[in-house]
Amino acid sequence: MEPRKSPRAYWLGISLVYGVSLSVLALTPGLWPLVFVPGAILFLVLQAAYYGQIHWKIQSTFATAAPGVGALAMTGGAIAILLRGSDAMYWAGPLLSVVGFAVMFLFLNKFGRFYSGSPPR
Repeated sequence: MEPRKSPRAYWLGISLVYGVSLSVLALTPGLWPLVFVPGAILFLVLQAAYYGQIHWKIQSTFATAAPGVGALAMTGGAIAILLRGSDAMYWAGPLLSVVGFAVMFLFLNKFGRFYSGSPPR
């Protein structure tokens, strides 16, 4: 018997990767953010496939939220870039990560679209 795949668990994984990526971007030196990106993308694609959000029979758009999720992600990323190399990065980077995770999770739970059941035929 396969466990039930809930939208909340899917949004949790996406929000967690977003929060960790904010910390990686704010705190790590050099090229580490570029090393992290392929791993994060691979995790997101595998998670989407596991939760049935990527399938060749889905003819609509990807499971996403409104355009606001992009604005939210860009704002967090911009703040993380501005924190790099500053004296505040060691306390503000992890704080930004936790706040970004929580806000993204709440936003996706409210506005996110999740395909459930079997894909259309």
